[in-house]
Amino acid sequence: MSHCSKQVLILNITRLGDLVQTVPLLARLEQEWPGAAIDLLVDTRLAPMAALLPGLRHVRTYHFTTIFKNSQGGPRGDEPLSPDIAAWAHSLAAVGYDRVINLTFTRWSGLLAAAIGAPDTRGAVTRNWISILKNPWLAYCVDMHQFRRFNRFNVADLFALGGSGLGSHQPIRFTIPRQAVEWARARVSAYRTLGLPLVAVQVSASNAKKTWRPEYVGQIMAALS
Repeated sequence: MSHCSKQVLILNITRLGDLVQTVPLLARLEQEWPGAAIDLLVDTRLAPMAALLPGLRHVRTYHFTTIFKNSQGGPRGDEPLSPDIAAWAHSLAAVGYDRVINLTFTRWSGLLAAAIGAPDTRGAVTRNWISILKNPWLAYCVDMHQFRRFNRFNVADLFALGGSGLGSHQPIRFTIPRQAVEWARARVSAYRTLGLPLVAVQVSASNAKKTWRPEYVGQIMAALS
């Protein structure tokens, strides 16, 4: 298979769940541009999760928590990039990305996307303190948060459509290191001797509005037991 010279940078800085849902986009980009070099930009805290995503050339990290003022995306966007961030963005611009896909829909991330300056930039872009959402699918991804009960699209599919385009559906899969598999086997071996199934339960989220009510979690756990 011939290799493609295209380079793509995905900005998915702050949310673990959104990071998981970029996997179909990675597969869709490979369908659109076979052999494309795809880089991912995340906060340093998300680097271990990003390392599990397939099809990436580089995972680029930055300690964004040092400049974040809240858990939902950092500075408000009405202040310029710091000199350090601006210099870092200049080094990213020098890579010569053909497409930048900003999946962190904040004004501040839009400043960073604009500073990188790819000819095809999708998602939030902020110039002259005005933010716009480039690409109708990614704009819809933001709009539907206000009317979730009417939405009929999965966020992972919206990322794939907006960041790339139409293509075949790809399930979310990860590349699991051998040492992680061995760790998991050691942890569950004690339960296997009892002949009981093991269920993992995640009961929290980064935002209280996204957390299932505790009594519902308790009811499910009681029913499973």
